[in-house]
Amino acid sequence: MGQYIGLDVSMKETAISIRQDGKRIWRGKCASDPQLLAAVIRKRAPHVQRVVFETGPLSVWFYHAFVAEGLPAICIDARHAKAALDMAANKTDANDADGLAHLAEVGFYREVRVKGFDSMLIRTLVSARRQLLKMRVQISNQIRGSKAYRNIPTGESDESSIEVIWVQDPRHPLCGRSFRVLRRSTHHGGNFPLSYEVEHRSGSTLLIPVAATEKYVQDANQTKLSIEAVRDLITVAECLESHEYRPKQAVGDAVASFAASNHRRRRRGSGGGVS
Repeated sequence: MGQYIGLDVSMKETAISIRQDGKRIWRGKCASDPQLLAAVIRKRAPHVQRVVFETGPLSVWFYHAFVAEGLPAICIDARHAKAALDMAANKTDANDADGLAHLAEVGFYREVRVKGFDSMLIRTLVSARRQLLKMRVQISNQIRGSKAYRNIPTGESDESSIEVIWVQDPRHPLCGRSFRVLRRSTHHGGNFPLSYEVEHRSGSTLLIPVAATEKYVQDANQTKLSIEAVRDLITVAECLESHEYRPKQAVGDAVASFAASNHRRRRRGSGGGVS
């Protein structure tokens, strides 16, 4: 007479039950590996007629591996088998395997079509890609929300190809330091210039203007005026507007004479005499 086998498959171990002539003749456990299970089945049930297991994460792998080993593998609908397995008094893996073996013996099951192994791999890759894209969108939204909370512009940005930047502008408080670039912000609104978002200590980030990473060149023709010179120019302008200097002196002569008088006045104030 033939033997009928039920397998309750889990990720680590698989419970095995073998029935013959309406009685259980052996049951045990084995690692969830199709080759090891095939060796146990050949040893314990040399005249096996049906090997029944439920649909699950490992069902496609088990089915094609058993078929390659020459075993009569049958995958049944887990929802259909649940109605019969729930009638057991104690819900254990061993009892579930015995119930599947009983279904295999009486033929009370609904076989499902198992897809090809290549089709399963393609579907797995597509599902993994969909999940990764979903996680990327969630992380991007989280970063945008964190930037808004820290008052950082949330404009469009692109990944910078520059890994490390140096602050070369001596007017910048971080001049001479280097930073690793996270991304380059292209936000043009508000008061935020084109900047790099860089790593700072304690996991924080900073915005370094792109202009600060370029060498600062001071204009040689730039004229600097002291506060006293600015005051003198204001006084000269006020005098030129009056009628006292306008008809008598030109602008250049008025400036020269006023500067000389201010020079004498400063010398007297400091205690020096006029020669």
